[in-house]
Amino acid sequence: MVKKLAVAAIITIGLFVLVEGCLRATLVRCTAPEPNLCRSDEISYRYNEADGGGDLVPNQDGVWAIWPHRPYHVQTNSDGLRNAEEVDPHAELTILAVGDSFTFGPYVPNEDTWPAWLEHMLRTSLGPGVQVLNGGVARYTIQDEHHYLAERGLSLEPDLVIIAFYPNDISDFRGIQRDYLAQAITTNHSDSVLSRVRASVLDLENRLAIVQLATRFKRSMEVSEVQWRQATSEAHVRKTCDPFLLPAEDDPDPCWTQFDVWIRRTISMLQAKQTQVLVVAIPDQRQLDGRLSATVPQDFVAAVVSEEEARFLDLLTDLSEVSDPESLYLQRWDPVSQEHLGNAHMSSYGYQQVARQIASELENSDLLH
Repeated sequence: MVKKLAVAAIITIGLFVLVEGCLRATLVRCTAPEPNLCRSDEISYRYNEADGGGDLVPNQDGVWAIWPHRPYHVQTNSDGLRNAEEVDPHAELTILAVGDSFTFGPYVPNEDTWPAWLEHMLRTSLGPGVQVLNGGVARYTIQDEHHYLAERGLSLEPDLVIIAFYPNDISDFRGIQRDYLAQAITTNHSDSVLSRVRASVLDLENRLAIVQLATRFKRSMEVSEVQWRQATSEAHVRKTCDPFLLPAEDDPDPCWTQFDVWIRRTISMLQAKQTQVLVVAIPDQRQLDGRLSATVPQDFVAAVVSEEEARFLDLLTDLSEVSDPESLYLQRWDPVSQEHLGNAHMSSYGYQQVARQIASELENSDLLH
């Protein structure tokens, strides 16, 4: 009996190795510059599958290449924050920044994100005891940020939480996008042996062609479902969830309603913990170059924040007045259209200007006292 089991195990392992080898040689061939980029043709180490449902993986130190011609260096500390330094429990002033990709800072290194610039500026004016923690995660909206703060962020005991708002935070409540972008409400961030084992298993999965093929099939089915849902609801989607089109009072929009609920809930949670809060609105590039004249999302958030008796900072006017606003966002020359096209995300210079305006607001307010 034991011999039969041993023979069966050997045959099974042999077949597995044979299939894995054939797949690697034919269907699943990694052409990315490093193994971690091979799963489903996308970077697989960005988000924390082992220790969280969407937060950044702790202790990363590598180059991300989402946009092939603009790779950038990413470091995270043991708390999964985009900081090279660990959280300093003895800091005289701890600021936690939360938001989506405009806080995380894609396509620029750690030191050129606006939280990093803000830390540098405040240390220059207030002293070395300031630490600004970057809790931004691409694709998040206020619902995810609320859960992050409740589960992890507030345990860092920040003196001030800066919530960065970008207009698509409203449209990110669209049903299809919530299905795929939302942070899991319950996550596991322990440093247990089981956690490390799970991380090792996930790393192994990233390198197995069999798992990659299964993942691709699963993703193709998900994409087909999304396309079907979009096709059946396209007419309705066009009428709703537009962050630049305020819905009528007698015809509420689910995205606007959900954002209203979660921003109020988040501010109330912070106030209950006696944590200072500042909501900062970062403008859409189209609002600066004239393609969009509406200030609807900023006006809406300003009103809600005011009703909750919190502080609000709108950067639209200030950023419009910089000497070269076209340099605030990433641009690339398109030889076909013979014009500069934007990536929609900010450049290092843009994040520096965002930090400059926030630093000025903080230094001239009572939020740091």
